[in-house]
Amino acid sequence: MKKITLLMLIVFTISTHGQNKLLSSIDEYYYNGIWNNSNGYNYEYDTNNNLITESYINWNSDGAWEIKTKTSYSYNANNKVTEELYKSSWDSPTNTLENSYKDTYTYTGGKLMEAVYYEWISSNWVIDGKTVVTYNANDLPSGFLWYDWDGSQWVNDERVTLSYNSNNKLISEVYEEWIGEQWVNSYKTLYTYNSNNKMISNKSAEWDEFNTIWVENGDKTEYDWDPTGNKTRQTEYYEYSDGSLGQ
Repeated sequence: MKKITLLMLIVFTISTHGQNKLLSSIDEYYYNGIWNNSNGYNYEYDTNNNLITESYINWNSDGAWEIKTKTSYSYNANNKVTEELYKSSWDSPTNTLENSYKDTYTYTGGKLMEAVYYEWISSNWVIDGKTVVTYNANDLPSGFLWYDWDGSQWVNDERVTLSYNSNNKLISEVYEEWIGEQWVNSYKTLYTYNSNNKMISNKSAEWDEFNTIWVENGDKTEYDWDPTGNKTRQTEYYEYSDGSLGQ
């Protein structure tokens, strides 16, 4: 789960409001003039309107809804997620979904400081890795450091350093990998904004270790905004394997 976007969601917390709680969603497909059930999600909440379970359901061959996976969330007294438990694969003897993985989160002063990841192996939770979060003077995340567990100790794996402008807008993410007992540049993403603090582009580059320079890889997204601050267009650019660019 080394996805910075997921971690940022935990850091800044997503709150759900009672009047807008989504209880279920269903996808259907159209075939031979008939709408047919396909799959969907069911959601449950606690008395504080925190999402506590998200169940993925599938319409099976018997014409009934079947739970395929379930994610459960636990919270502390401040309504911060402390555990995310994911279950998948049906266990016939117990007639339940089996454990798959879980993440646990610890906080200081309401800020996420550490996430530890576990896998369910041979009926036991086995540590897989962890992430440690650091913050700048404005209480914005300034870095994420990922570790692997080798069975006896934590081993450096990857880290990212975040930088912001004077308006506290994210302007760069620089990733490094732990190779040969040292940190080595991997790739980075740069963000630019207009005078209204609306993002107008993000582009990425990869590290050329032989020439020790950053090389743009052609991946870029540009955003257009109208005078009232509404996004009117989003254009994505990407590089084909032959080096040509697409849009």
